[in-house]
Amino acid sequence: MSSRSIPDTVIRSITGYKYGHSALSLTRDCKILYSFGRRTVRNIFNGGFTIERQDGLFYTFFNETVCTIYELDVTDEQYLKLHAVLDQMAYRMNTYNYDFLGIVLRYFHLPVSFKKKYVCSSFIARLLTITGIHEFDKPDYYVKPADLRLIPGLREIYTGKYCDYSPETAS
Repeated sequence: MSSRSIPDTVIRSITGYKYGHSALSLTRDCKILYSFGRRTVRNIFNGGFTIERQDGLFYTFFNETVCTIYELDVTDEQYLKLHAVLDQMAYRMNTYNYDFLGIVLRYFHLPVSFKKKYVCSSFIARLLTITGIHEFDKPDYYVKPADLRLIPGLREIYTGKYCDYSPETAS
């Protein structure tokens, strides 16, 4: 995703990636997304585990956010485990924080991981690993948004404005 916000613009200019943010949905309609990012629209330093809603405040404010949506087949067991992990995290939402220090240290190739601190892509990588959906060939904290699109079996179903997305617009 690319919201064209200041943090997104900085991330994309440093990395050269098309998108500076990654999120995960449990449903094809993608109305609810799970990720790590800012918890409030106006404060980029209040970051952590987020449950983002397509019709919520963030995407109402950043309504020009563009994205590519992918889908991946998973087993019933993997889906249930993923759902359980996300439910548990949502219950303890405020114990998780955005990994500001780690992202800087990893930029300089310093392998560091902090408990209950993630960036969006390392969070998704961790979820995919612990649920048995996909294991990366590097530690979760080194997984970048661009790495996620390389997961075998991933199918692109939509590219465009996130606020315009519905399953009917998917390919």
